[in-house]
Amino acid sequence: MIIIRAQVASLLTLLATAATPSDAQIDGAFAGISGSTPGCAIAVSRNGQTAIQRAFGRADLNFDVPLTPESIFYIASDSKQFTAFGIALLLDQGKLSLDDPVVKWVPELPAAVYGAVTIRELVHHTSGVRDYWGLFDIEGRSDSEPFSQRDFLALMDRQTGLNFKPGERFEYSNSGYALLAIVVSRASHSTLEEFATDRIFRPLGMMHTSFAADHRAVLPDLATGYAFRDGRYERVAATVEPLGDGGLRTTVGDLMLWLQNLGHNRLGSNPDRVAKTIFAPGTLEDGGRVPYAFGLAIGARDGFTMYDHTGSYAGYRSFVAWLPQPKLAIATLCNAETPSFTPWGSGLALLDRVLGVSPSPAPSPEPSTSPTPQQLQSLTGTFIEDDGTVWRLAVEHGRLVASVQGLAFVLRPLSPSHFCAVGAPQRVELFAGNGGVTLQIGNAPPGALKRFTPPAPTVAQLEEYAGRYYSRDLDLTLNVTQQDGTLYLGREGAAHEVLQPVARDDFRRGGQDVRFERNARGRVRAFRISASGADGIIFRLDVRISPSS
Repeated sequence: MIIIRAQVASLLTLLATAATPSDAQIDGAFAGISGSTPGCAIAVSRNGQTAIQRAFGRADLNFDVPLTPESIFYIASDSKQFTAFGIALLLDQGKLSLDDPVVKWVPELPAAVYGAVTIRELVHHTSGVRDYWGLFDIEGRSDSEPFSQRDFLALMDRQTGLNFKPGERFEYSNSGYALLAIVVSRASHSTLEEFATDRIFRPLGMMHTSFAADHRAVLPDLATGYAFRDGRYERVAATVEPLGDGGLRTTVGDLMLWLQNLGHNRLGSNPDRVAKTIFAPGTLEDGGRVPYAFGLAIGARDGFTMYDHTGSYAGYRSFVAWLPQPKLAIATLCNAETPSFTPWGSGLALLDRVLGVSPSPAPSPEPSTSPTPQQLQSLTGTFIEDDGTVWRLAVEHGRLVASVQGLAFVLRPLSPSHFCAVGAPQRVELFAGNGGVTLQIGNAPPGALKRFTPPAPTVAQLEEYAGRYYSRDLDLTLNVTQQDGTLYLGREGAAHEVLQPVARDDFRRGGQDVRFERNARGRVRAFRISASGADGIIFRLDVRISPSS
């Protein structure tokens, strides 16, 4: 989601001198939303004045409630900028230091693990603290399972290590911001909700904005979050309660007040000092610059600096961006993610129309679009990216189908050597030529897909891994089983997922890396599993499972 920052910067830069678009132009940007679907609210501010404020679609499908600019949305990770601003205000008051170790404020955490982690590193995502969403992924936890503040602290307390030495590199961590929320609460002697309301929301006139740990509370004008599954919309329940990394509910109008204040801060005892703090990028131990300030990612386009963020959880999607020099801001909030619209996609389409830029047309087939069966067959096989992600390309019913990380989608031919994904989470294009395959995902740089032959371990070799393994970090037992020449991993009583061999002792489970370890006698004794934001979680062999078990 962060990859669209450069496009937004360019469009917003031009918007500074553009005319306000007509209603028809605005409607066109949200053509994917109908009167019977969830939708989005959007606001654009220029030179401190709100220029656009509109809404499209339904807030609640059961009761046919329309969205309005006053509709309230959950904004997920866009909440981080407010948590970080709270830290900046407390720094301004002298209540804390950015170099305070987090264990000073959260002594429940084991000092042996977290003792070197500072508030500064939590703010800039350089702490190495494991992301609890990555730990969820390893656990196989359902999105509908409740997760309280107490559960969060217990999970952090159980961790026996970090992803890396604090300050060594940048790696996004929701856990870091959930810990910052606790720091704000304890340093201010109030709850995060109370502190943010008294020190940020009320002074700025953001009367429809609040942190809310209790997702069950009834809130007037709150849009319902939806997921698009199996061709229909379903309500999604928010069950994760820790605040700081998320938890904020707001409107596009209130976000304009917030973003306009970023242009001329008036909060804190020394507003200029607070502003200087929140826009400063982080730095690594080796002096490298981190593209992340206080809850806002930092990008640049055409010489202008841009601060932005996205959010995604429980059917809600959000996007905000602020360019200081042209004094331009945008907030787009949606209550579903579907193939037809996203907050960033709809916002960019609107800006295209504001600027008079024709939207990029969808790739259209070239005259000779259909590859021959032989050409399709030449692309089949197993491939691997440089980061270890395994792709499988196969021909099914005359169509090229890609399988990766538990997803499968058709690759539609635009020419015999150029394919575009249908139904993938984001734009995926495949290019064949010169004996190789190139992959393009979103706006990321193209990368090579290298053909490789996965190892084919024997049943006897797979049986060496079979067993029950326990992780202290997760207080969780996972079973590794072999069936019909395939290795599986999963929780007792839950569906097990295939472990795809990549090398000896090295497997993939969806997007996760699973590496087994052996003792001096060559017997398997443990495995380490890594997911996004959670590296090297160790599971030690508890009981071996024999073929007859």
